[in-house]
Amino acid sequence: MPFAHDKYATEYDDQIRMYHCHIADVLFGLSFEFVKKDESILDVGIGTGVSSKLFHQAGLEITGIDASAEMLKFCEKKKITKRLKQHNLLEFPWPFHDVQFDHVVCCGVFHFIGDLEDVFIEIARILKPGGIFSFTYRGNDREQEFKGKFEQQEEDGFRTYSHRSRYIDHLMQNLNFRKEKEMACFVGQTRFTAIVARKPE
Repeated sequence: MPFAHDKYATEYDDQIRMYHCHIADVLFGLSFEFVKKDESILDVGIGTGVSSKLFHQAGLEITGIDASAEMLKFCEKKKITKRLKQHNLLEFPWPFHDVQFDHVVCCGVFHFIGDLEDVFIEIARILKPGGIFSFTYRGNDREQEFKGKFEQQEEDGFRTYSHRSRYIDHLMQNLNFRKEKEMACFVGQTRFTAIVARKPE
């Protein structure tokens, strides 16, 4: 089944450069001290592999999961991953074993998903104790005006979401994730937050 992101696969990397989007670099920089060569990392919503490139260069073993077959084709050509899985991120369980990965990264994905609770639970399931979960989400200067956990928008034919920071903190606390680092960053005028959290031992 084709996904909306399929039609952007050929131009995705060029768009990243054009918009001077460096959130993948920021997230890697925040994560670097917690990862080691030859450890395994799952890239959730890997797309064309932009967020995995630096982890690959650091010597980690990359597995990627994404709903878009076209995005995965471009990712495969880069030869930075050990394996790729096409799978809808909102269909659970994901095709991985419990406590399978040393670390998990999810960059530039959560603003396409409203309710993140089941995604966080799934990540906690497949992440090894002591592993880090590095991710970004889109915030909003008006988040105190939100009536719920997130706010929905329509952009370029996509339904997107801004999440309340309190909601993200609540999800982490429920799973006993400890926040190690947090940093605000921007793509154009849009504010994102990068977080590195650790699963308890």
